Amino acid sequence: MAIHDLREYVKKTEELGLLKRIDGADWNLEIGGICDLYRRRKSILFDNIKGYPKGYQVMSNVITTEAQPVSQWG
Repeated sequence: MAIHDLREYVKKTEELGLLKRIDGADWNLEIGGICDLYRRRKSILFDNIKGYPKGYQVMSNVITTEAQPVSQWG
């Protein structure tokens, strides 16, 4: 199964239990530490980042997750 865009990747990763959603993290004090905690375990999608307009998101640990969701799709 080919991946056509990031939305499709997020959806499939979430279905496989390989995505952690974080709501309301601070860009300066929390995002880096949280990424470090989940390194090699899950991809992370940050939403409602403090100090940024609604709708701005950051996704991390996409390539470094040990459980590679792409290998489970085909």
